[in-house]
Amino acid sequence: MATIKKSQVREAINEYQAKAIEEVTKKHFEKKEAFRTQILKQEPELNNLYEAFKRVKQVVSGKSIMADSLFYGCFYELKSAPACNTFEEFENYIKICVAWWSFPGFSELKHAYESEKSEIYNEYDKVRELMKSIPQTQKCIAELEKLGFDLSNLKPEVTKAVAIIEVDKTKLGLVKKEG
Repeated sequence: MATIKKSQVREAINEYQAKAIEEVTKKHFEKKEAFRTQILKQEPELNNLYEAFKRVKQVVSGKSIMADSLFYGCFYELKSAPACNTFEEFENYIKICVAWWSFPGFSELKHAYESEKSEIYNEYDKVRELMKSIPQTQKCIAELEKLGFDLSNLKPEVTKAVAIIEVDKTKLGLVKKEG
């Protein structure tokens, strides 16, 4: 007889947890991006920095002896930086380069994200403990559905039938040959 197995229920709960973490992570990255954009928009010297970046990048990427020595000196990273032909490209590049962890608000965002993830993991641990405390799968499903989980899409697993094949017992050495 085909029945829904507890492993199927666990897998469904794992999928719910993964979706919750994915949603929190997506929101965190959106908040982080908004924070970075806000900080860059508040920087009064960003346009001047962009112009200086273009000039220094042009010199460092040149073919002169001075360009090579600058490349191996203080502008090592700059030579491999993208060209940044537009201010928007420069802004995107700068977002990668800034030591964001040095901004107080940024570390607060990270802490809030980690705390929220931890809370989700803790709540799903409670759900798993509830599952362990209920031995019958159907009762477990009913309790989880009371909590708000939609487990209606779980279908009973079909048990695999044992194939019957003919075996030559004499070749297996199970029957003694007479004679």
